[in-house]
Amino acid sequence: MVKRDLRLIALPFNVAVNMVGGLNLYFYTYALGDSSLFSTSMLWAGIFGIGSLILFPRLIKTFGRKKVFQMSILMPIVSAGVLYFASGYPASAVLLVPVAGIAYGLSNAVYWLMILLMVADTVDYGDMKLGIRSESISYSSHTLVIKCTGALTGFLVGITLTLIDYVPNQEQTVETLVGLKSVYLASTLLCIAAYFIYRKFYRLNDGELDKIQHELQEKYAAEPAMT
Repeated sequence: MVKRDLRLIALPFNVAVNMVGGLNLYFYTYALGDSSLFSTSMLWAGIFGIGSLILFPRLIKTFGRKKVFQMSILMPIVSAGVLYFASGYPASAVLLVPVAGIAYGLSNAVYWLMILLMVADTVDYGDMKLGIRSESISYSSHTLVIKCTGALTGFLVGITLTLIDYVPNQEQTVETLVGLKSVYLASTLLCIAAYFIYRKFYRLNDGELDKIQHELQEKYAAEPAMT
């Protein structure tokens, strides 16, 4: 069940984000026509990413963990969509690239912080249900998913560039640019799959988490009395 296994959420999300990351420089260089805009995007991503981490407790208190995580899953679509729009209107790129960077930075920072907390929640869930705390298996298996999706998307990026007839260090054809922009945007739609899996199956939020924590507190509070 996804309730106990975040890998089915992480898999499509990581593929989407890694695909975008692998195509970023190609997109900025050829679709937007200015590779220097990439550094601008990353600057804004860094500023807002760090800011979101500083304000993370307040975000959770205001919106709740569920909404914050859903936002982090969907933000890559916003970022890619803004850049896709900017590629059709080059004059707007200077204004829109920071917006895309902000969306990317918020997603990246909040997602990775949330996913670590959620893996810990699944460990507590296993402790409550099975009496076993499998931290090493939970964290290492999630790391394995990250490594595997990184390798997979590296392969997919190479295949994509071949299929769209990308030629290095040359002006690209209209067909190649259309293919590049389409794949760049379409890959982020995998985030929607991650979103619906999370919405439909994942239940370790709010009241369910409180219940788990309460039961574990009672369990471990009773142990000294039994020894």
